[in-house]
This record gives sequence, structure tokens and C-alpha cells, in this order.
Amino acid sequence: MSIQRIPALTINKKGGNILQLKIDSPFLLPQFQISEKMVIVLPPQAIGGNHMHPRTEICIALSPELQLFWQENGVLHQEMLFHPGELVAYIIPSHLPHAVVNISRKNVASMIEYANNTQHDVEHIEIVRPL
Repeated sequence: MSIQRIPALTINKKGGNILQLKIDSPFLLPQFQISEKMVIVLPPQAIGGNHMHPRTEICIALSPELQLFWQENGVLHQEMLFHPGELVAYIIPSHLPHAVVNISRKNVASMIEYANNTQHDVEHIEIVRPL
């Protein structure tokens, strides 16, 4: 199973320049039972992950500096997690080797992560080398 991308946003205009962003994608997946909710903060050039595990994760980038790497059928894929003008949820299936990298040299980056289980049976796999 590969990475899936789904819209993760409902926008309500509150007047002026203020937007209320309702993150609702995980709740649109009835088979996904949320066990953990986290805000992940990555310092500049930090790597999160470089592993695989039996749980499924849904990641929503809040910063433009985050890049997702995953390995599928021996091929390394990469994609920016943040898309200007839209919020996208990336569903990372169980047992898929993956890593998230903050490619900025100066900015901290953050993302929201939902998981369907606690973190366990993690196998560390070097998909991305330190920058």
C-alpha cells in the first residue's frame, strides 16, 4: 500500500484576514481509529522517522519546510508535505519505511500527526542521511 493524499481542511472566513481552519480528514476515514494525536516540532535540518512500524499515521504539515521520504518496492520517493493554499493529509500505511525532514537551515517546522496505535515494534531504517 502506498502513501495516500486527501484534503484536510474546511475553511471558515471569520472576517478581515482571519481564517478558521478545521482539520477534519482523520474523521472522514471510518476505518481509522485515532489512538494518538501529536504536534511534532522539528528543528532546522532535523530528521524524524527513518523507520517503519506496524501503525498507520496521518501527517498534516503546518510549515512549508517539511519533506516526506518513503521507500516502496525498493524505490525512494519524496514529496513536500506542505502545499500553499491547501492543507493535505498524508496517510502513511503500516510497515512503509518513511522519514520527514525539515529542509530549512534556520526555521523550526511543525506538523500534526494522528496514529491508530501507540508506537511499538519500530525498525530503524536509514532512508535519509543527515543534511
